[in-house]
Amino acid sequence: MKSWLLFLLFPCFIYANEIQPKSVIKEVTVFLQGAQITSEVKLNLQAGSSKVLIKELSPNIDPNSIQVNGLQNVTIGSINFYTNFIEKKTESEKINSFQNELEKLNRSVAVLRNKIKGLEDEEALLIANRKINTEQQNVPVEKLSAYSKYYRDRIAELRTEMYDLNKSIEKLNKSINDINQELNQLRSNNTERRGEILLDLESPSSVSLTLTLKYNVSKAGWFPIYDIKATNTESPVTIHYKANVYQDTGENWGNVTITLSTGNPTLNTEKPEVNPQYLNFINPHTYTPKTKSKNTAKYTYNPTVRRVTGVILDETGLPLPGVNVILKGSSRGTQTDFDGRYTLDVAGAQEIVYSYIGFETETLPIYASQMNLSLFADTQTLNEVVVTGYAMNRALSGKTAGISVVKAEDIEQPVMTREENVTNVLFKISRKYSIPTSPSEITTMEINTFNVPTEYEYYTAPLLVQNVYLTAKLKGWESFDLLSGEAKVYFAGSFAGNSYINPQQTEEELVLSLGVDPTLVVERKQINDLKDRSFFGNTRIIKRNYEISIRNSKNSMVDITLLDRIPISQNRDIKVENLSHGNASFDDKTGVVTWKVNLPANQSEKRNISYEVKYPKDKFINLD
Repeated sequence: MKSWLLFLLFPCFIYANEIQPKSVIKEVTVFLQGAQITSEVKLNLQAGSSKVLIKELSPNIDPNSIQVNGLQNVTIGSINFYTNFIEKKTESEKINSFQNELEKLNRSVAVLRNKIKGLEDEEALLIANRKINTEQQNVPVEKLSAYSKYYRDRIAELRTEMYDLNKSIEKLNKSINDINQELNQLRSNNTERRGEILLDLESPSSVSLTLTLKYNVSKAGWFPIYDIKATNTESPVTIHYKANVYQDTGENWGNVTITLSTGNPTLNTEKPEVNPQYLNFINPHTYTPKTKSKNTAKYTYNPTVRRVTGVILDETGLPLPGVNVILKGSSRGTQTDFDGRYTLDVAGAQEIVYSYIGFETETLPIYASQMNLSLFADTQTLNEVVVTGYAMNRALSGKTAGISVVKAEDIEQPVMTREENVTNVLFKISRKYSIPTSPSEITTMEINTFNVPTEYEYYTAPLLVQNVYLTAKLKGWESFDLLSGEAKVYFAGSFAGNSYINPQQTEEELVLSLGVDPTLVVERKQINDLKDRSFFGNTRIIKRNYEISIRNSKNSMVDITLLDRIPISQNRDIKVENLSHGNASFDDKTGVVTWKVNLPANQSEKRNISYEVKYPKDKFINLD
């Protein structure tokens, strides 16, 4: 079997003995971005040279990807790909319909104008007759009065009728103008691009061939979605792995075999070469270093997303307020609030740019309705000084009120390890699908369904939200070839909310939230103390004491992970002392306090946390 990967790009020519067989799509391999079309072409060749023109193809074909198989003893001289503009059949039908309607309206206007002309002539005749009658001698007064009344009434009737006819013409003219506008728009969009492939073949004898034509196209792809269902806390989680397929290639895929691939043919497949790095003196004010994104997770553009929300954190996990969140290539955007949260309408865009002074700029495809991100400090920009907004922990020291100023060498750089699986996985869909070319239509198909061993745990952080959440830790999920994607979570037959699966950022366990459990109630309140604010010399002392109560209304015992926190000082003049958190574990780097609470059925328990903050009384801090 001969396979050819030749192509030339020529304008359309018409040849005398040209064969125009029909191409029928049989199989489609859909990549994360792009697709490979496999079609069948049947033709009869005479001995000698033949030109084979295959029409009505996608205009988005990559000419370098065209392959022709099944040539037998036929040789191929060239493969020419080009695009042509043809008249849209549906648009032409609409144009004809509008033109017919336009003719009817113009005729109606002409009929009304003729009526008006007849009425005008009648009015002129009445005026002339009235003049003759009034000039006659010895006309009785009664008869003259009757003439006058007749002329007056009839002329009034004629003018009222002409007024009504003119109003009708105005309405018709408005309809004519509307149709003309529609026609102008249709005529401007009455052509569409179509791809065509011209084969130059040479056959030693007459032969019948069934050619297999393969080519790659853009404007197609797929992205994963998940339905995650849990019946109860005693059963494993069931994951329904699905794909949303989209295509706007210009060709309809009718009853074809679909194969989904996790590959991306748009990526550069050349292996990287390590070249020498030469050191020299530079101007630090103009030098721009090459940086690589630390958010290396594999994301794919999701065309169904219309609004994105998320949280932006720094490398230590604290929120970043004031981050610029802009749609790439436009001025539309927003900024994160004090908690690092943002919401942005993204219709019509494909990428979001996140930028913040002193941090590396990140650009990500719009892959989900929830897009959380960690930004990393740009050490080149912060070569000598780092400036950050009030109350933001950057592992910095030497604060003044509202502004933090430190040397770059005082910042601890995060150590992060990322692994990327370069193996492409193929999912062959058992049933055939028909997918029309459309800029907005999405086809959902099932990939697989499987049960995952699950460990359930209750989790609460009442300093943020006074709810108790049920979480599921999935074991052995990595064996199912999951990709990053949005998930709808269901528990006990009810919708629990949306989540996002990101295998690239998960190590041993995949943790999902199954929603709030109303049978578990948590409350966090501050215990008032008359001495919670005091002074000692030039030092202000603030005491904080919180009580956390949890009630279990279930008929069974539950294990709950309870989180709180104690503030961490960023300045040597701010002291956090006299910590008290009972038997909880304490992370002195993050200030997070963790209790493991074993709560019996229909019982309540309490936990306490307290600390003191000391700082100069002429300063202000962001404790509240």
